Amino acid sequence: GEPKILWVVAGLMFANALALAWLGWGLGRQSRRFFYMAVAYLVLNIILTITDEFGAADLVFLIACVGLLGLLLATHSRYLK
Repeated sequence: GEPKILWVVAGLMFANALALAWLGWGLGRQSRRFFYMAVAYLVLNIILTITDEFGAADLVFLIACVGLLGLLLATHSRYLK
């Protein structure tokens, strides 16, 4: 029923947070591979956010992802040595 769907959604959100944390850890090591993976993951998150139902929480997440992508691209020289 519906409670199971809520657990699935919560699990997917937690998995997304773990993926972002793992990518952040890799970026801390100034890894070229993690830079490309983080850019791709953020772009994917942005696309999925704007192609689904859109609410206030989605707007906050979209702003965060676009901001992170902007910061990542602005500091690309740190990762692409």
